[in-house]
Amino acid sequence: MQALIFLCAQAVKIMLKMKKKNDTLQEKLEEFFADREYNGCCAYTIRGYRQKLRVVFSQTDLDTTIDKVDWNDIVHFINTKDITDYSKFSYIKELRTFMRWLGVNELPKSKHIETVKETYTDEELKKLMRKPGKDCSFAEKNGLPRRTSSVSQ
Repeated sequence: MQALIFLCAQAVKIMLKMKKKNDTLQEKLEEFFADREYNGCCAYTIRGYRQKLRVVFSQTDLDTTIDKVDWNDIVHFINTKDITDYSKFSYIKELRTFMRWLGVNELPKSKHIETVKETYTDEELKKLMRKPGKDCSFAEKNGLPRRTSSVSQ
């Protein structure tokens, strides 16, 4: 019974969101933040949504009605910003979360950015795995050249 009540409540919320197409972007953003808080998001997460969405919509008039927002322009704005690919991915991800909450079906694509890290060669790995001799200095054990000069007192 509780599951049915929950589903009905969710359906009503979706219908109310969809009926209010003439709401402004600012109104929908505030509803989104309130909904995130109501659904148990921590303050840190909501602050992240606020910060990222503020940047995302910085070139958009917040008094624009939801049905007039050009989502492609917003995605283009993000993609042309002089920021790292990872930051772009992060902004697009937050925008998609908001758009999904609004019920917008055409979500922007975001590709996952993967950083390729430099790896050791087989020869370098063999050197690292070789057991050092008992008479080696600390430097030699760690692949550093042996010091030839002595400290004078």
